[in-house]
Amino acid sequence: MKVENSNITPLPSSKSEATQPAKGGGRSVDQAGATAPRDRAELSERARLLAKAKAALEETPDVDMERIHDLQKMIQTGAYEIPYDELARLLLAKLGIE
Repeated sequence: MKVENSNITPLPSSKSEATQPAKGGGRSVDQAGATAPRDRAELSERARLLAKAKAALEETPDVDMERIHDLQKMIQTGAYEIPYDELARLLLAKLGIE
């Protein structure tokens, strides 16, 4: 995360300065009277990527472990046959070729 603070206001040096309300309705004002820029924060590219990955993970359906174990047993015993027609149909649909 990148944090920039280009306008750090020094603490008041006397009690009279500390008790005076800030000019400009709470916004910082420099000595020339111009409104100072606000602080800002930016997320790094890595943080953006992690946020995107987290969102994708949250959209992923839960894993059916019972189904996985059943398929593993079928593959190990040679009872699993790949449904080529169904696989091709799903792949074409995924590519938008149907």
